[in-house]
Formats: sequence, C-alpha cells, structure tokens
Amino acid sequence: MKRNTVIRLIPAVLLLTLLAGCKKTAPSTGSVPTALPTETAAASEPAGTVQTTEAQTSEAVTAAHITPASTTPPPPVETLPAGVSNTPTAAAPVDPEEPQAPDAPVTEFTGNYQAGRPGATVETGSGDRGMRVTIHWSSGASENTEWFLEGDLDSDTLVMRYKNCRCVDTVYNEDGSVNETVRYANGTGSLRFANGGFTWQDDVENMGKDLFFERIG
Repeated sequence: MKRNTVIRLIPAVLLLTLLAGCKKTAPSTGSVPTALPTETAAASEPAGTVQTTEAQTSEAVTAAHITPASTTPPPPVETLPAGVSNTPTAAAPVDPEEPQAPDAPVTEFTGNYQAGRPGATVETGSGDRGMRVTIHWSSGASENTEWFLEGDLDSDTLVMRYKNCRCVDTVYNEDGSVNETVRYANGTGSLRFANGGFTWQDDVENMGKDLFFERIG
C-alpha cells in the first residue's frame, strides 16, 4: 500500500519541480525590455553620401588656401599734358617726283686729279648728282688743251656720262696775246670713278686711252 502511494507521488513531485524551475527562469511581468534608440537620419543615409559631402567640403577649403586673391596693383595710367595725344603720328608721304640724294654724293669725288702730264679738276654741277669736270693737257710752255665736261653721276655704277663737251686749244704768244681755238663743242664720252681716281673714255679722239687720273687733293 505504502509502496504504491510513493510511486504515485513521484510524478507529482517532478511536476512541481519543473514548475518551480520555470518560475525562476521566466522574466517578471514588470520588467519590459528597453526599446532600442531610434537611428538618426544621418545614420540611415548611405555611407557614400556622407563621404561625398565631406570630400567636397575639403576640396573647397583646399582651393581657398591654394588660390589666394591677387594682390598685384593695376598699372598706373599715364596722364598726358593738355593738348598732347598718345596716338602715333603717321609719317608724311614722300613725293615720288622729289629727287632723292644719291647713295654716293658728288662731293666725295670733288678735287684735283693727275695722270702724268694731263690733269683734271672735278667740281659739283647742277642738281644733286651734277658733276663738272675740266681736263687740261699742256703740250709745252705755250700750248694747252682743255676739255670741259658736264653730266650726272650714276650713284650705282659711279659713271658720269657727258655730251656737248667743248674742247679748246689755247696758245700763249710771246707778245702776251692768247689765241683760243674751239676744236669741237659736241663731244661725248664718260668718266668711271674707282680705286681713288677715274678713267676717261673719249668718244671723239680717244684721248683718255691708257690714262688713270689719280686723286691728289
């Protein structure tokens, strides 16, 4: 009888033990789990958006430090006196018909020349390039021949061509009288200046053959 009673009580004891364990592990009705804090709007945004904004802000600050404001003062404004203009003045037009000075002026060749017995005197003539030349050749104490030449000097070739040359023979008589004879008055030819003198081309009588008139003063 007692044995059967004990066997019946064992299940009841086990049930009570299980129930007691459940009460110890179950949370009390007054303890409510604390709700997690609501995430901020910034935390809910994607990470890439925050990083991009920070990068743009950093670039703007860096650019402000790298590119300082220009401190160079503006160039001074030149103040001209009243009535004075800074506009360039156009050069005056050159009259194409106005004669220009030659590259080699006639004055560079004026003076006295000698070629043995004959001699010459060179002078300036009319105009910028005009030249007047007198060649004299003495045949003795009482006889002398002169050629009167006049023409324009070519500044490029340094050649003076002449025409209407007058050739005059002069004889000094013992009684003191002088006889002049014009041999011709329409002679042509040329003088070529070079090497400190000139050569003479006489088209009428070829009197300048093998002659070189050297400048002596």
